[in-house]
Amino acid sequence: MTNFPQKAIDEFLKIKIEKGLIFTEEQFKAMSVRINPQTGDIDEVDNPVDTVIRLCETYGYKDFAESAVDAMQKASERTELLEKIQILTEQNIIDKEPPVCCAPYTSLNFDSTGNVNVCCYNRQHVLGRYPERTIREMWNSTERKDLIKALSKLDFTKGCELCYKGILTLNKNILIKKFNIGRAHINNDMPTNMDFEFGTICNYECIMCGGKWSSSIRKNREKLPPLTASYDEAFVEQLKEFIPHLLTANFLGGEPFLTPLYYKIWDCMAELNPQLQILITSNGSIFNKRIENLFTRLPNMRILLSIDSLTETTYNFIRKNGNFASVSQTIDKLIQMNRLHSLLFCPMIQNIYETHKIVDFCYKNKLTLYINTVYGPLGSKIKGIHENGKSPYVWNGQTMEKITHTNDVLIPEFCLDTLPIEKLEKILEYLDCLLFYPDPYKTSIEGLINVVKGFISKPTSARPGQV
Repeated sequence: MTNFPQKAIDEFLKIKIEKGLIFTEEQFKAMSVRINPQTGDIDEVDNPVDTVIRLCETYGYKDFAESAVDAMQKASERTELLEKIQILTEQNIIDKEPPVCCAPYTSLNFDSTGNVNVCCYNRQHVLGRYPERTIREMWNSTERKDLIKALSKLDFTKGCELCYKGILTLNKNILIKKFNIGRAHINNDMPTNMDFEFGTICNYECIMCGGKWSSSIRKNREKLPPLTASYDEAFVEQLKEFIPHLLTANFLGGEPFLTPLYYKIWDCMAELNPQLQILITSNGSIFNKRIENLFTRLPNMRILLSIDSLTETTYNFIRKNGNFASVSQTIDKLIQMNRLHSLLFCPMIQNIYETHKIVDFCYKNKLTLYINTVYGPLGSKIKGIHENGKSPYVWNGQTMEKITHTNDVLIPEFCLDTLPIEKLEKILEYLDCLLFYPDPYKTSIEGLINVVKGFISKPTSARPGQV
């Protein structure tokens, strides 16, 4: 059949045998063509779905058409997935050895609701909730084992859809790459990485963020009460069993340096595993003697600075309440102390044409660059807050809570995939001009290029409201 993987045809023929359908492979392939009534020529114009439906109707198997088409479509999607994995493997983004992702083998992520997952992208497949279950119970849970089993079959449906999408768009910044550091330890009985993401106290109200991650947004933008803290000192006590075995630990917020319980965890790490590689994602607004003392006690603690512009006007627009001049001074201090590890950049409509400034700064200061794909406001669009908002409800940690507040000024669209195709094509032209940078920056830019290409190829029906 024209432009359809043989694997998909094989799958349908397998279904044919299982269902007892009686027709030959030649008859099946013949249904993929039509005779032009005017010229008598054969036109290979049918798509596979039409072919299967027509074949089943012709031979009296109409009831099986839907299941046959579904089986073929899944086989076709798997063929595409395997092809894209092979490409990313050749580019050293995905490891050539299984598993495709090491996160469920090596990592735990603690979020602000008390839910525990294996990574920050997978919020759906929950291992348990603290304090209802202990850390040990969640690490040994059937939920974690189920996720391992699913990914071993390249089944991304247990909450791993974002990385599935990243593979299909050949996103070289895909999160899977982060967890390769623990690949040598996938058979251990202990996690080697922990992500702490339960600090919701934040002094910023960034346009792409939501109240689950920023107490200021929750109070001022969403007009909701503070989230109830799930974690306590008993949690810190439970961590002591695991801390000596960790290779890496990541702290996010909120603003981590405003989260009191994080300081207790850092004290334990300084005592039990002082050489631990610690990365703190900070907005750079907090820097004091207490932090300098932490640097002394934890020599491998570094800062991942979340910053979406090095231009004051753009920075202050995206990062409401931020002070660009103050953050710039913090950046200088961190570089002098060799404590600035990397920059985190979220490309959006407002800053995409400043990508070169971020890349150049990282290149000149030998910093790692992380690029996050922005698919929408964290949480969801909210009516009365975001342009084209779809819902007046927001997740409060346990249920959907109605927002009654309406802002005087709506937050504008910022997601690149809301742009018309001609504007996305212009962005591609701009990004192509940045490919002269050496790796790893070139790889990061190529990943962003592939994301934009994915937005362009998205069917019109699947595209958000355009601006």
